[in-house]
Amino acid sequence: MRNMKTWEMKEEDFNRLLEWLDINRETAARKYESLHRRLVLFFDCRCCSESEDLADRTINRVMRHISDVVDSYVGEPTPLFYKVAHYVHLEYLDQRKKIDPTRPENLSISYLSINETDDEGEKQHSCLEACLLRLPIEKQKLILQYYREDKRAKIANRKVLGKVWGYSVNALRIQVYRIRAELYDCILQCLEKSTSSTLKGN
Repeated sequence: MRNMKTWEMKEEDFNRLLEWLDINRETAARKYESLHRRLVLFFDCRCCSESEDLADRTINRVMRHISDVVDSYVGEPTPLFYKVAHYVHLEYLDQRKKIDPTRPENLSISYLSINETDDEGEKQHSCLEACLLRLPIEKQKLILQYYREDKRAKIANRKVLGKVWGYSVNALRIQVYRIRAELYDCILQCLEKSTSSTLKGN
């Protein structure tokens, strides 16, 4: 296994990740962009101040082990990213609270038991997607369009988005904040119901 501290993304790793998402290159690229947007939203809904960096960290962490993942993982790829995002979020909280300053820099994919199907990542993925679908169509469009671009491009995108929707920059942020809060509450309720159902099943 590669030394995590010296790992750098290689083009072959990225290409294999895309192939894993979809055999068609264009479709894979669209899935990758959609996945990144949803991961940013995942962290934003949890009030993380570095959502884009955390989304990148999540994808990179899977990419570090892409050969092992492709060979051993069974099922749709997306839930695995949400499962890794769950652990990245826990690390983020630990870092912010300084509970464990000596925490390891990386998690092993094997530690995440990636062959499990009923896992935290799948639950969070399902809840996020379900909660997005419960939003009125206008809110769905707004929140997904808001996260359409990454990094530098997002500034220009959000200026255009504000004009299209008739919002000032601040008003747009307020609207997105309200939608995120609505999603956050919905996700919490969904996860609580899921946990309750699991306990009753046992």
